[in-house]
Amino acid sequence: MRNRMDVFIRRQKISNCQKWIDRALIVETFFIVLIPDVAVIALIVGLFYWLYRLKIERKFKLRALPLDFPVALFAGISFASIFNSNELIFSFLTWIQTAGFYFLTYIFFGQNLRTIGQIKKVMLAMVLSGLVVIIYSGYQIFFGIDTAENFPWFDPKIQQTARNRIYATFANPNVLAGYLDICVCLCIGIIESASDWLKKAVFSTAVIFFLILLSLTFSRAAMITIAAIFIIYGARWNKKFLLLFLPIAAVILYLDPALNDRLLTSFDFDDEKSSLALRVSLWKSTLLMILDHPFLGIGWGAYQISYPSYDYFLAPFHSSEEILNSSNLYLNFAAEIGIAGLISFLWCMLESIIISFRMSWVEEKLIEFQLRTLNFFKDKAMRFFTAPDEESKPKVDLRKKIDLVKHYKPRIIYPEMKNSSESKPEENLHDEEKSNDEPQKSAHVLSFAEKIHEKKIEDMHEGSFKERLEKNLQPENLFNWTDREIFDGLRLGLGLALISVLLNGFAYDLPFDFQSAVIIWIVMTFIVCISEVDE
Repeated sequence: MRNRMDVFIRRQKISNCQKWIDRALIVETFFIVLIPDVAVIALIVGLFYWLYRLKIERKFKLRALPLDFPVALFAGISFASIFNSNELIFSFLTWIQTAGFYFLTYIFFGQNLRTIGQIKKVMLAMVLSGLVVIIYSGYQIFFGIDTAENFPWFDPKIQQTARNRIYATFANPNVLAGYLDICVCLCIGIIESASDWLKKAVFSTAVIFFLILLSLTFSRAAMITIAAIFIIYGARWNKKFLLLFLPIAAVILYLDPALNDRLLTSFDFDDEKSSLALRVSLWKSTLLMILDHPFLGIGWGAYQISYPSYDYFLAPFHSSEEILNSSNLYLNFAAEIGIAGLISFLWCMLESIIISFRMSWVEEKLIEFQLRTLNFFKDKAMRFFTAPDEESKPKVDLRKKIDLVKHYKPRIIYPEMKNSSESKPEENLHDEEKSNDEPQKSAHVLSFAEKIHEKKIEDMHEGSFKERLEKNLQPENLFNWTDREIFDGLRLGLGLALISVLLNGFAYDLPFDFQSAVIIWIVMTFIVCISEVDE
């Protein structure tokens, strides 16, 4: 009797742990763009219950994710750069407060985001937090403060026309613009995967609204980035989408003369006080930092400390400004954590994009390189602990592992498919059990291009235009989403979102900001977790 009570109590504890873990996932996702301190507390609480669950539940084990190796490499290099800093304690504390939080977020989300229901809830929290940001942006449009006087953001030339740059809950309008780019990319993914016209119309309207807000941030890099995203998406997946983008962009530019003036200064090198000229001066100084410290950099977060020693180009014009970063993702990472650290971060980003777009042949090459790298370091490390008579033992053939990875193709099974299989008669199920003994071929994972082709074929057999219009414009369709629509839309949208971060990185360092950096890490982890659930 006592054993039964112990089992009941342990199950109750496990259930409570799962509830608190789910709450922590939702709270961190919702509050990271609104109140970051609440997100930090949620992560700490979630990690406590996750560790406690690992202790009391034997079946709940750690799982390996495709990004584990590049993330661990990035964490190790960034931590090692601390010892190269002129202010070691400052860099260490900065690393704990920023990078440490990023890696814990990756571990917490990656290990606990395992079911379709969890992914839907976390995604809903992300959408709701985005709505709050939009509402607050609207408040700033109509009742906002004069940002030209309080927050000049290093661009005095355009402040006469653009005096009210919205920034919402972020510290900078450029960061809000990067966030809006991510929102637009997610909407594009949903539009592409949506099965009826009403959903497409709603999210197309959302894209237009996001573009209007983006124009009011006056962030040139973000606007050029989203134009590039539209061109990439239109050329690769849907050429008709460009027909929607061009007239909307023309109307926004026509109605906002200040935005025209802002975009015309994008390539203005003549004015020494322009934003672009300031960035070029920062980049020149940053290149000098990289040349002096190419391996481990100047130390994590130490850019603002080391910059005065390299301020040969900016000081004559803006000597009173405090420089916190280089306004360039690639140069800033290379300066602070070295070229190897930059490569490890780009590895995380690019592999996430590859997984998102299901570029299997590139993924095979990365897995092969990862296995060879791990095998190399393992052999070097084991030589110090292996006795001479054991060196002749046969080693594991790496080629067999690589062949297994290459020939493995996951089969995507959605709940709709599972339910249909459960409703089959017993005779069919008996036949399937017999066929399980025979070798089966794995299902082919469709690419986005193949899915578009299939959707066109399905539309041709759905009847007349009037019948399809009546079917697609039913209001209840807006609340009925299949798992295929959600996962395919998230894959495409999140992949485009990471591309927008990389494009924005040429003129602004989004990972420098704490809120946007956590969002980027959540996006990368989301992509990996979706691929794991699909498999």
